[in-house]
Amino acid sequence: MHQILLLSDDINEIRLQYDVCVRNGYNFYFFDKMESFYGFLIHENIDVAVINQHLVDDPVDIFNIFREKDVDASFVFIGDKDTDKVRKLLKIGYFDYIYYGYTSEEFESSIRDAIENKTAFEKIKFISSNLEKINKNLLEKTEELEADRIRMKNVINKFRLIESFIREINITNGANLILEKLCQFISKEFSNNKVIITKIEGMQETVVASSGIMFDSIKNLKWDLSDIKSAPWAESILKGKTKVEVENPLENFWYSASSISSICPEGFFKLPIYYGEEVYGTAIVSYYTDGRTFSEDSLFYLKQIVDHAAMEIYSKRLQEKLSNTIEQLKEYQQQLIEKEKLSTLAKVAVSVNHEINNPLCAISLNAELIKRRYKDDENLQKIVDSILKNVSLINKITNKFANLRKVTFKEYLPGIEMLDLGD
Repeated sequence: MHQILLLSDDINEIRLQYDVCVRNGYNFYFFDKMESFYGFLIHENIDVAVINQHLVDDPVDIFNIFREKDVDASFVFIGDKDTDKVRKLLKIGYFDYIYYGYTSEEFESSIRDAIENKTAFEKIKFISSNLEKINKNLLEKTEELEADRIRMKNVINKFRLIESFIREINITNGANLILEKLCQFISKEFSNNKVIITKIEGMQETVVASSGIMFDSIKNLKWDLSDIKSAPWAESILKGKTKVEVENPLENFWYSASSISSICPEGFFKLPIYYGEEVYGTAIVSYYTDGRTFSEDSLFYLKQIVDHAAMEIYSKRLQEKLSNTIEQLKEYQQQLIEKEKLSTLAKVAVSVNHEINNPLCAISLNAELIKRRYKDDENLQKIVDSILKNVSLINKITNKFANLRKVTFKEYLPGIEMLDLGD
């Protein structure tokens, strides 16, 4: 089915072209912004691209850009009755030029001719592709572009998966559930590998989720991180926070005695899930049995979702810490009530409402995401560092609340006092 793409913000024009396309069985798309039109055109197989003069500054430059992107659609331009412009645009490669005020019959005729032009062009291209000696260089370039297109498509898909993962863990409560969700998304990229997610609490590491191997068969696995025979990776994971790679663990002096070698005898790598100084667990991915290596794009995807999982766990724990602080303040408030210090209670409540802001967790998380994603933007890094500095200051204030031993007050507003938390 032929596909027609329109760049226009004229509703009457859109309706007219839509009716023509429906009548002829064409797929019809339209955009009123060049950015959207550009993105759609270079990624979709469009037969005819129709451009309204009203939305472009330089139709010659636009056409050249699309041709540089190997867009082989027939281009139809809609504009004023300007003979010089018509001659110029048709000369550089526009298929047709339609004057404003055109009828549906004129548009239909132009589109049909443009489709025939596209079809004829495709036939010529197909025939010429068989002339291997003459078009060898062109063919090689086309193959390179196709490989880039496929890789770009894969990269885009990975970014979409990353965005989907972030959305899902944002509404997930508890570190275990976040780690389980992490396992699901790692398996989307490493579907032919064993994936094991562990949780670290203190010096104890336990399995919380798996893919490619039944969870029930490994759910009771535990590693004592203080025992080098049980967990020889402990120092690298806990102190160095670096990826551990192990080939042939059964033949490895340090790993052969650990239960991990019986689970992943083909070899594996183990990635720490950490934020700041705290390690929450690890992501284990087995190697391929035929020795194939992982692509950079796959490893990039893995690192991104592991980092996001760690930041979300940190955020949830920070939120829990804030909630605990609030609960402590409520207990303190109750003690004041019991001691009939209602006035002091009111002042503490005002101070709490003033100093603690619930979106603190979201601010910290989003600031870290921006900092990681736009690490080459120096000005943006400075802004984000400023945000994180203030988040840290607020966090210190909550700690002061939790450890409050002496109650003093200062004026907040005329007639209203608040707790004095000091410097």
